[in-house]
Amino acid sequence: MAVRKLTLAAVLIVAVGLGAGVALGVMREHSSSQVPALAAEVLVSPKPFAGYTLVDQDAQIFDERDLLGKWSFVFFGYTHCPDICPMTLSLLKQVKTALKDDGESVADLQVVFISVDPARDTPNHLRDYVHYFDKGFVGVTGAPDQIHIAETDVGAVHKFGAKDANGQYEVNHSSYIYLIDPLGRLYARFNGIDEVPHIVERYRAVRHYYAAGANGGGA
Repeated sequence: MAVRKLTLAAVLIVAVGLGAGVALGVMREHSSSQVPALAAEVLVSPKPFAGYTLVDQDAQIFDERDLLGKWSFVFFGYTHCPDICPMTLSLLKQVKTALKDDGESVADLQVVFISVDPARDTPNHLRDYVHYFDKGFVGVTGAPDQIHIAETDVGAVHKFGAKDANGQYEVNHSSYIYLIDPLGRLYARFNGIDEVPHIVERYRAVRHYYAAGANGGGA
């Protein structure tokens, strides 16, 4: 997990240990026919991203069934985030656009923004927020215990800051972008502080690796 807070002056990335029972080891060894460059992204053992019941921007139930048959970039944050959340959603919009511009279909690719701040991020507010970046992005939130289940599945965390005189607060949250495979499993993760071409390249490589049947993938 990585928890970070981005200010106008600098980016601070704090690496924290994964919680007990969350095995998110990354690949350390590949054969010559595999992709060594993916060692920092692809997980040794893809882990089911399931067991939670959330609510999407249309006030409909969102759970693991909404991930099946698609590749999903999942990011945890909140709409009042002053910097990192809008930057990450903008980056993912650019990734999607770059793929389309290269003639690739994005019909099976979705971006899911999970708000860890349900008190302020109502479904209506989430819809307006994510649709500002892309009409196809999905905004999701839910009860704190269900958000915790989803976070635990991928090794994410968040922590609320103190309220100011106006009752407003910031939230420190995990910075990784999690890639869920068509079987609904956490398959890879990306650093949110990255360049669009790098993420596009790695995403393509992950899909090719998966299609070849590696790590429990399939053609």
